[in-house]
Amino acid sequence: MKPEKTIKGLTFYPVPEFDDITVAMGADESAFFNRHDLPEFPREYDDLANKLMFSGGKLEGLSPKVPMDKAMRAVRAWLCSFAPAHEAKTATVGYALWLWSDDEALSA
Repeated sequence: MKPEKTIKGLTFYPVPEFDDITVAMGADESAFFNRHDLPEFPREYDDLANKLMFSGGKLEGLSPKVPMDKAMRAVRAWLCSFAPAHEAKTATVGYALWLWSDDEALSA
């Protein structure tokens, strides 16, 4: 399965831009997948999203087509939000990391 650039009403590429307040306070619930309607993607990216949430770390392995500064801001906005359930946060971030790591998908 190839990831889509826009899926279930959320755009992941180009990387969504969040303002400074959203990065600091967290994204609105509308910026996340519904936890009961999550897309399929490799589990390793869900694990990476959980690791980033609980332990922090660096974003590595992203396509050179993905602006690292925007990607990091988006991940921060998603993970620091209090709005959605944990599963919605990690699925949204995991899906984005998967898409952003796949040059072929981004070129489609």
